[in-house]
Amino acid sequence: MASFVLAGKADCPFFAKAEYLADKCQNCLPDFSIKKIRILPEQWTCETNGWTHEQSPLIWRHVGLGNRGILLGGLSDFLEHCQAYYNVNGDMSSEHMLKISEENMAAMMEQVTEEQEHLRSVRPLHVWICSALSPVAPLLISQMLQDPEVLPESPLLSLHLLHVDMDQEDGEEQLRALQMETEDLAAPRLHQVSDSKRSHTSPRGAGPEVRALLWSHRSVNQKCSALLKNCPGKRCENFITVATHLENHARVRVATKLHVRVEGQDKTITVTTVTLLLWGDVCGQFYVDTQRAQVYNYDRGITAPSAVGLPLSALKKRYLLSHASFNRSWCEGELQRQVCEQQGALCCAHAVLSVLKAWDSPGTVLSAGVYLLQLPEGLVLSLPVRFSHGSWTFLSDLTVSKTIRDTLLQSCHELKV
Repeated sequence: MASFVLAGKADCPFFAKAEYLADKCQNCLPDFSIKKIRILPEQWTCETNGWTHEQSPLIWRHVGLGNRGILLGGLSDFLEHCQAYYNVNGDMSSEHMLKISEENMAAMMEQVTEEQEHLRSVRPLHVWICSALSPVAPLLISQMLQDPEVLPESPLLSLHLLHVDMDQEDGEEQLRALQMETEDLAAPRLHQVSDSKRSHTSPRGAGPEVRALLWSHRSVNQKCSALLKNCPGKRCENFITVATHLENHARVRVATKLHVRVEGQDKTITVTTVTLLLWGDVCGQFYVDTQRAQVYNYDRGITAPSAVGLPLSALKKRYLLSHASFNRSWCEGELQRQVCEQQGALCCAHAVLSVLKAWDSPGTVLSAGVYLLQLPEGLVLSLPVRFSHGSWTFLSDLTVSKTIRDTLLQSCHELKV
């Protein structure tokens, strides 16, 4: 099987003659195949395969999947090859060559115009990912493109990658590698991905509906406050910091304390703890609130359906009969210290995705760093909120104990310093 690739400028007469000869060979030879690549004149130069041939057209032969092929040469080389091996010639008048080249160029321009019109009609959601070289970013990108529950209102996503704290040459090379890996995912939701410059990432020039979701191990609430201060005219409720990673860690600690994972000979029952709330500064002083926490599928005498949860307060009363260590002092002391432990990239990526899912969901309750008018001016603190279709409201029906008030006051004092 002879498989060839014919590439050339769309307005090149010699490409038209080579195209005519290739069609002639394909029609009369059963084992001859040709792939044609028409290229705009200004895009002709290519160094992908490292060949020195610069004139149009360029013909090479495929020798197997994954190989770059064997260079045959230009039009004269292709004519000699077809004459010697297949006894096929490609006689064509100059007038005919020019006419076909004009038709090729007109068809190419029409195709480019159609593609541009299609691109103008597509309105993807532009997502900027800062610190794109962190271990969290690849996990976040992969799940964001594959999970339809993340940003469900946007069928297409246009990703822009940025990493500020990096060496210029190494950083740019790593960003390009991440860009290629993202493109290799071939995700249906991916419209395009690009590595961006720092000057293009400021949200000042964005519209008032821009959203900003911040996550960091250090001073994330201060960063959000600084962003709000430097972006006047933007909706403050669209700037949020992630606290879900601490929520998830707290759930694991409470579940471990209650021994809620029961392993049997035939099956394993996983018990879920939900609605643990965080108050304060996720990178400083905070409080894990268990007043609305519930446990599902807990193993007891009569097991309720999976959709019915048992309040953690009721479990604690029962649990204290056999385990005195699970009490108020543990919830307010050791639990807070354990939640502060450093977490891995997968946990952090899952936390960011949880907030992205909740933001457009109907009524999900999570803890998030937000700005409220009741807070001191410019401060962002983690509070329990209810998300609903792109907006959120503070859960005002909670009991704010003295411990919570003291934690909020201490967090405000630390953030002001």
